[in-house]
Amino acid sequence: ILPGESKELSVQLPRTPADHPPLRDFGLWLFIEARQSESSKALPAGYVIADCCITIEKPEPFAALPGSVCAGSVAPRRSLHCGDAAVLERGNVTVVKAAGYVAKLGASHRITLTNPKGVELLADASIRPCFSRATLDNDRCGVDFFVPWLAKVPVVSHVLDMLGFLSMNASWTLVGLQNLLHSKERSEWTNSAEGPKLSIMEILTSEDGQDCLRVTLEYIFGAESIFLTASVALASESCPVAHLPSLPRVGLRMVLPSSFSKMTWLGCGPGETYPDRKAAGDWSIHCKDVDDLGEDYIVPSENGGRADVHWAAFTATTGDGLLFQYLCPDAAASLDDPKDGAAEQRPRNMQGAQVSASRLSLEELENTSHRHLLPKVNESRPVHVHLDTAHAGVGGVGEGGSKLWATATQFLINPKCGPWNFSVILTPIDSETWLHHATP
Repeated sequence: ILPGESKELSVQLPRTPADHPPLRDFGLWLFIEARQSESSKALPAGYVIADCCITIEKPEPFAALPGSVCAGSVAPRRSLHCGDAAVLERGNVTVVKAAGYVAKLGASHRITLTNPKGVELLADASIRPCFSRATLDNDRCGVDFFVPWLAKVPVVSHVLDMLGFLSMNASWTLVGLQNLLHSKERSEWTNSAEGPKLSIMEILTSEDGQDCLRVTLEYIFGAESIFLTASVALASESCPVAHLPSLPRVGLRMVLPSSFSKMTWLGCGPGETYPDRKAAGDWSIHCKDVDDLGEDYIVPSENGGRADVHWAAFTATTGDGLLFQYLCPDAAASLDDPKDGAAEQRPRNMQGAQVSASRLSLEELENTSHRHLLPKVNESRPVHVHLDTAHAGVGGVGEGGSKLWATATQFLINPKCGPWNFSVILTPIDSETWLHHATP
């Protein structure tokens, strides 16, 4: 097509194989790229001049949750249609055997999860709440950036914090948000119609013993999937966390085996996207190698996230993997305002989970001052996954245009606007049950 010309295209939609669920249930998108046909003085042949993503059919919602943050979406997976799960008590270890997986839980409820073939699905046997992130440049926006010792003087630091002069990172450090201690308050096994249910309630405390957050986790072990429901709330209205300008994140962290090197997701992409940095992201199904998700910033920090994710699957070359599906019944977030607005329960216009995956842990990023000092990454390192129901903006649009070195208030997380409720469905998959076989 020459400059100034137009052309009409006819596209044949794919047909659904007889043995597959309807493909349109999973959504249908049309990607169009305009490329340079021949080399010129300015551009090589094949250079992408423009592209666009058109949603032909939206995926079917996973649950009936009108007016919520996220009703989820149906993932391209074939169901096994198998029987109920069962619980077997073996001393201090509870074993849940199901058609789709085997889960073992010790006294501390650390979960060992394998598929029916014995393939390990969780690398460090734990799913933990997470409320901190590797500090960004915009998290350091405060007087302590220029005079660091001010944040270390007890009385002075608290006065500056009350006046709003400290950076968010300094405020998080004063509370000890990066080092909260888990104190299990109670746990209980019961039966439900879907399968055995484990309820855990714990209090997260600061290093000086002050209660900060109350976390409730409920696991229901079904025949094919584990349904994890989480609720996070302030320990009290006067707890230290309640006075923070924002929480960095509210979510879960887990570690997957090193072989789960491919991530396929329904959300914004294909590049890095965050609540205040997603205008150029296409909301559709994307696929990338885990090692290609991150951004190599000079100062290591939070990076490589994907916004508004409804589901994400991590798979090995064998086809074995683990699927995460996200649901959130909380009221939908407000639309973003060009003039900025007040911080709420979630960043404005957040419509799914914020997901990131990396072979570097949060602690390795946080404790490294320059990228050349980071541990060497190779395929033998496990995959660290964060799935957040709320994640503060990264400063993609500045503070309403008045400050470039800051994050707009409307993209922060107001600690007093909780609680935060969400669900994650964990489903083992393999080459027979997982229907998305595209390569990155």
